[in-house]
Amino acid sequence: LQEEGTHLSHLIGRMDDDEPMDERQRNAVPVSERTSRGDYVSRREPEDSEDPRARGKESMELQEEDAAFVLGRGGMTKKKIERACNAVIDVNEREYRIEITGTKIERKRARDYLTFVMQQRVGPVTIDTEQPRTDLTVLSVPEDCVAFVMGRGGQTLRTIEEEWGT
Repeated sequence: LQEEGTHLSHLIGRMDDDEPMDERQRNAVPVSERTSRGDYVSRREPEDSEDPRARGKESMELQEEDAAFVLGRGGMTKKKIERACNAVIDVNEREYRIEITGTKIERKRARDYLTFVMQQRVGPVTIDTEQPRTDLTVLSVPEDCVAFVMGRGGQTLRTIEEEWGT
């Protein structure tokens, strides 16, 4: 499907990976560094942040204990996060660094989802519900219902993820 020579992927804010980046996009590759758990400092902002399709790259540091947890069994956790946020995530287990490639929104969602996964490893996950989000719905589950919602070994949640492609 094309509209005035534009691929459908451009209309929904993605660029095909095999499509070469123009000079403006290459110069707009931001690099972020995680200074402490959940605290990111951008070292370079995109020059043209008005273009929601502009793809960039940023990195975040990772604690040694989080590397395997972020990957998940057979890389499944990383794949689920990539699918949910529409970004490409590379985990470098030797340097304890994650590279995130995508649009500004995709990278933000990837950072958020990765942070949620890392929080989950050490305790409860905290999500700021004061800020409206279009990418997720937060539900409060009473403590006595958690096992029912999760299902045996998390099977109910996996079934929902599979059904909804998340």
